[in-house]
Amino acid sequence: MTAKAVTVGGTGLTPKLLTTGGTIATKIDPLTGVSRPSMDGSDVARLLAHGDALEVGELDRRPSWTLTLDDMRGIAASIRAEAEVPGRTGLVITVGTSALEYVAYVTDLFVDASLPIVFTGAMRKADEPAPDGPRNLEDAFIVAGSEESWDRGVLVCFAQRIMSARGVYKQHRSDNDAFIDVGGDAGAVVDGHVSYLRRPASHRALAGKIDSSVEMVKVYPGASDALLDAARHRGARGVVAEGTPGSGGMPPSMINSLHRLVDDGIVVVISSRAPLGRVPDPPTGGTGSPLSGLPLLSAGDLTSEKAWILLSAALGENPDPALASELFSAVVGGSR
Repeated sequence: MTAKAVTVGGTGLTPKLLTTGGTIATKIDPLTGVSRPSMDGSDVARLLAHGDALEVGELDRRPSWTLTLDDMRGIAASIRAEAEVPGRTGLVITVGTSALEYVAYVTDLFVDASLPIVFTGAMRKADEPAPDGPRNLEDAFIVAGSEESWDRGVLVCFAQRIMSARGVYKQHRSDNDAFIDVGGDAGAVVDGHVSYLRRPASHRALAGKIDSSVEMVKVYPGASDALLDAARHRGARGVVAEGTPGSGGMPPSMINSLHRLVDDGIVVVISSRAPLGRVPDPPTGGTGSPLSGLPLLSAGDLTSEKAWILLSAALGENPDPALASELFSAVVGGSR
C-alpha cells in the first residue's frame, strides 16, 4: 500500500503521521508471550509500502486504556502545535481503540485548524493474521490527503468509514468494523477515493484546560444515592449522571442526591445509556418528568463519556458554574 501525496495550496506535501502506541503498534513478545506496543512511529509508518518517505512523530507509546484525560489533553496540545506548522497539509494520528473516540474528541474541542486531522487505529495486532492496521492507515492517509477533508473538524477513519470526532462510538469489542458515528457516518473511503455524506457540527475551539474534578456516575435500576453523594463529598465541581436508556431516567432513590448536588453549586449533566438520539433539554427524566424544575444540563446527542470530557473542558475554561454551563450547552448545540 502507498500513502498518497496530494497537492493542497501548491505544497504537494504528504500529511504527517503521529503515533501514540495502541493495537496498531502492538506485537506479541516472543519471550514472554505478552502483547505490548513495541513498534515506534517509524515501524508504524512502515506498515505502508512507502512509509519510509513519511514524516513521522511519536507522541506516546502506551496501551490506550492507561491514558488519563490529562494525558489526552497533552496529546491534543501536541497535535495543535503540529497543525500550526507552516505548510502542513494534514495529520494522521494512530491511537489505541480503547481511547480513540475520547482522544479524537478532546482534540476536536481544543484544536482549531482547517487542515484534515484524521485518527485511526487497529483491532488486530500487527503480527496477527490479516491485520487491519495497514488498510486503516492507508485509508486515513487518503482522507487526510483529500482537499474535500478540509474544514470538517477532527475525523476518524476506520474500516473504510469516515466519522466525526463528536459522534464516533466503539460499538463492538472485537470486530474490525468496531466503530459507528452516532450522528450518522460523515462519509466513506470507496475504491481509494473519499465520499462525504454530511458535514459534522462545528464549534469554537476551547482553551485546552481540564478540570479533573468532574465525575461520571452510571445509574442503574434501584441504584442508591451513595455514588452521587460520594462525588459531592470528594469535591467534584461537575457530575455527569448517565441515566437509564431513554430520556436519562433516574431512580427515585437518587433524586434527593441530585438536589444536594445542585444546591452545592455543582454542575450536573444528564446523559443516557442509549448512545443514539438526544436527551431532552432540559432533562425530564422520562414519564412523569421527575427531573423538571432542577437546573440540570442535557448531554444532547453526546455519549456519557463525551459529555464528561466536554464538562471537564468547560469547567477548565470557565470555573464559574454558570459560565461553564453556558459554554457546555453552546457546544452541545453545535454553535460556533
